[in-house]
Amino acid sequence: MRIRDSYHLYAFITVLCWSLIFVLTRIMMPEVSSASIGALRCVIASVTMIIALALMSSRLPRMKDIPLFLLTGIVGFYLYLLMFNEGLKTANSSMGSVIIATSPIITAVIANLLHKERLKLFQWLSMGLSLIGVIVLSMMRDSSSAMTGILWLVAAAFLISYYNILQRSLSRRYTALETATYSMAGGTIFYLFHLPKAISEMQSVPIIYVLYILILGVFSSAIAYVMWTKALSKAELASQVTNYMFVTPFLSSFWGYVLAGETVSKATLAGGALILAGLFFFNWGEAIPTIWLSR
Repeated sequence: MRIRDSYHLYAFITVLCWSLIFVLTRIMMPEVSSASIGALRCVIASVTMIIALALMSSRLPRMKDIPLFLLTGIVGFYLYLLMFNEGLKTANSSMGSVIIATSPIITAVIANLLHKERLKLFQWLSMGLSLIGVIVLSMMRDSSSAMTGILWLVAAAFLISYYNILQRSLSRRYTALETATYSMAGGTIFYLFHLPKAISEMQSVPIIYVLYILILGVFSSAIAYVMWTKALSKAELASQVTNYMFVTPFLSSFWGYVLAGETVSKATLAGGALILAGLFFFNWGEAIPTIWLSR
């Protein structure tokens, strides 16, 4: 199978871009409000994606699909980013990545209930292995993190899981760029009310924050969500793609070390190994017996 025909590369690029969010948002949080960060991210991402759509002469959404695009925008961008950013006020970036990493489990359960997407036993066991890795990774975290932040992040995990399910139906009728752009635009509409305050706050922050916002808007939002939608459209099951989110805490710890000088503990290495092992067995576990018997 050619790389461009596989969902793996698109999913990995997405989680790589998303892993930057936790560190950069935490850095900005003391001086920029949750709503302002969300507004700036969505506006920059929407402008970037709309320009790309115009250059590619893409289709406009059909009238009957506009309510669904608005729903995905509200769920996956407006409400999700508000709750995610609020959570990072009191829960550190690593804890945030750990909690959001539980969304593959939530997505699999929702997909099973709503769309009867059946998972095999080894896939459930693989997700359990990755979840153990997340738990091991969480052992290095600050146990004094405020419960309110954790609750906000748990709510955000449910929202992004539901967003993944909603995107699956749209990705069958539109290209990845069209689906991500119209959903992003749906969420951006509600963020426009916060834009004046966001611009005002950015006028008094260090200049490096402008770069952070551009990274969050272009890479962690525009490019990432297009890649994510592309991955969802190529995979047979939503859980095959969302399982990659288990890698986010490991990558987030890496960016924390590179950008913020955070130390990498043994728990990070052990948890990351379990997460990657679970991801491997989820996607290729069924082929292992065949390969072994053919030797």
